[in-house]
Amino acid sequence: MSKFMIDSLQRAFTYLKSHKVECGIGREVDNSDFHIESVNLIGTNVDAPVGAVFFVAMYSALRKRSVKASTVVPGDMTIQGNLKPFNSVQEFMQVGMDYGATKACIPMENKRQYLELPADIVEKIDSIFYTELMVAAQKCLE
Repeated sequence: MSKFMIDSLQRAFTYLKSHKVECGIGREVDNSDFHIESVNLIGTNVDAPVGAVFFVAMYSALRKRSVKASTVVPGDMTIQGNLKPFNSVQEFMQVGMDYGATKACIPMENKRQYLELPADIVEKIDSIFYTELMVAAQKCLE
C-alpha cells in the first residue's frame, strides 16, 4: 500500500477507536483484532482516499450487517472525522458505473460537482449524500 493509503486507513481507524462508544460498537472494538489487506483489482497505482469506505467497512463488520450490494463510498477524512471532498465526482462515478456500482454514498461537500454529472450517470447510480461518517455507515448498511 502507498503511504497515502496507509495514512488514510490510520486516520479512519483512529477515529473509529476514539468514537467507538458514540458509534455503539465499544465492546466490539475492544474485543476484536484487526488485520487489513489491500488488493489492487484494477492494476493502477493511483493513490486512493479510502478513509470513508474503510470506516463504513469496519462499522459493517463490527455490527455484523452487510453493506448494500454494489455500493461505492468515496472520500477521506481528517483525524477529527471531518470529511474531505474528493477531486472528481464524474471520474469516480464513471469508474463505479463501469465496474457495476448501482449506489454511491457521496460526501455533501461534493454535491455541487454531482449536479454537473451527465444524465446517464445520474440515471444509473442512486446517490446517497452524507455529512458525517456515522450517517454514511448507517445509510450504506442493509
